[in-house]
Amino acid sequence: MPTIWCSANPVIHSFLPIREEFQVLKIGMFFIAALIIGCSASRMPALNQYEAQYAPWSSAESVSSVLFEREGFGGNLPACVAVVVNNTGETLTDSSNSFFGAYSGKYYNIENSVHVGGGDVLQYVSPDSRSVVASGISRYEAGALVTRSVRFKLSVRQSDSGRQYSFSNLAQAQLNSGTAANTGYGPIGSWSSANPDLALQSLDSVVDEIEKCLGHR
Repeated sequence: MPTIWCSANPVIHSFLPIREEFQVLKIGMFFIAALIIGCSASRMPALNQYEAQYAPWSSAESVSSVLFEREGFGGNLPACVAVVVNNTGETLTDSSNSFFGAYSGKYYNIENSVHVGGGDVLQYVSPDSRSVVASGISRYEAGALVTRSVRFKLSVRQSDSGRQYSFSNLAQAQLNSGTAANTGYGPIGSWSSANPDLALQSLDSVVDEIEKCLGHR
């Protein structure tokens, strides 16, 4: 009878390259995922046009404040801020409790809503009316049927040559989050999918409206 060699070495050696390739594949996938996450959380280049400040937020950052400047002097600053800035609050909704009936097959849309914020616009006016502090909200469209609200504190200071509009305490919320639970206001991420450019554009529009009221546009 011929001798049959039952050695495991050839089998082990034949699978080593496959194992090595699998390890390389796993490492490669890890770095690709890290690259995707890193790119998606990186600061949006469009923000470079703004004089903004940033704060750490989890593994990324958020827009904490932004400054706009305008030239000119004159007009009733407190009155214009009070007229232009809106601080009526927002109604945030979702339909996270909606469901399909097991027997009817019908979709039951259960909408949840809560009203948040609101209050006086003017928080402080200096005796000479050159400094004003206000609270308010603005809005922007992030896409089809996606409207977001931006909450802010606005500090305006009038000098002899112009005005500085400083927006701080920035936060945003989606008015209707659909089937996902609406988590309310949160920091404005600096990455593109958080639409920080649109949020800051909405604040710039508030400044433009105040300037129109003052007669400088």
